[in-house]
Amino acid sequence: MRVFGSYIVDGLSRLFRFNSYSLDENVFSAMFYVAGLNPNYWQQDQASDTKLFRRVRWSEGMGMCVGLKQDSLYRYMIAKWVYGYSLPLEILGRLGVQKGSLLVLFGSGMGLTALHAAKRFGCYVVGVEKDRFLVQYSKKKAKDENMTDRVDFIHITDKDFLSKILPEFVFYESILSFLPNKLDILSMYVSSAKRIGVLELSWLRHNVPNDKREVLMSIFGRDASFMHVDAWLKLFHVIRLEVLEGGVRTIGLANKFWDDLRVEPLETIIGIVKTAHKIFTDLTARKYMTSFINFLRQYSNDLACAYYILRPLS
Repeated sequence: MRVFGSYIVDGLSRLFRFNSYSLDENVFSAMFYVAGLNPNYWQQDQASDTKLFRRVRWSEGMGMCVGLKQDSLYRYMIAKWVYGYSLPLEILGRLGVQKGSLLVLFGSGMGLTALHAAKRFGCYVVGVEKDRFLVQYSKKKAKDENMTDRVDFIHITDKDFLSKILPEFVFYESILSFLPNKLDILSMYVSSAKRIGVLELSWLRHNVPNDKREVLMSIFGRDASFMHVDAWLKLFHVIRLEVLEGGVRTIGLANKFWDDLRVEPLETIIGIVKTAHKIFTDLTARKYMTSFINFLRQYSNDLACAYYILRPLS
């Protein structure tokens, strides 16, 4: 399985090796090709003051967020698409999540990590998101999979609900870097949780050129504030969180595909095949994929997925 995926990923990389498309906001569109699993995309109704979305379906079944380059939702979701499903599940396993335990998952995205966790570990999951559309989408997905008795999703502003639950485990998945009040959110369950996990896209170098930082802001938006791996350690110390384990996972197309194959092999292979077909037959799709590959190449030595297993100190 891994060899099969590696051949495809290597082939895609070779195809775009000599292209010179610049790294720009086309990365947003590329991400839906890379995800390869979602047949739909949602486009914000610009004529409305509220976040109304309409579903658009391609006849090929592949999704692409063309026209959504200014939507903060997609800027936010890119940070979750640079790694595969197996990484957050691996972290949850190291946290000690088990059958019957309550897990609060901040940054639940489209609900996949929460659903996988409930199925794999037999735990109850409350997914918390900063985007209301993602909350509604995840609720529908849980209903479609008959998982509403084990998984629920709420908006991050529902403080009344969050204050009434006492989770044994808390996991922050690629959300703290997009919150202005990350310290408050991270401190929420310090007095009650047994273990806390953090997974965030983080800087590996201190001397990153300003132009590289500016390009990254154009991709993720000005609200994104990625911290250095050392800065996370200082933050944990401030709120009395002991680091039991920590590490980094490099970002890259091969790593993502392999991680996805380990969790959803059939769906991932179907997604890879559809992606390959689209980029070989569609010049625009090829350009978007090239932009994303360029993004991974240009930042693979500067950014990584940093993860931490934490224990609150009494």
